[in-house]
Amino acid sequence: MRATASLSQDVYQEAQRQAQREGMSLAATLGALVEEALAARARLVGLSTSPRTGLPVFLLPGTVTAEQAARLIDENI
Repeated sequence: MRATASLSQDVYQEAQRQAQREGMSLAATLGALVEEALAARARLVGLSTSPRTGLPVFLLPGTVTAEQAARLIDENI
């Protein structure tokens, strides 16, 4: 898929250097970097997809009780 994006000069130059080091095109390098960033973000947040519903779910350390959820909703967090 093709897309157009605006990059800062610093990001563009670093991506060009990385592409040259790895013997890849700039487009392939940018695609790989975006994929890596999205995967890293998903790991940090613990983002997954429910196999039952297909909806996105957040994996949290520990358990959130109904009381805790109600308190957070009441506090508008």
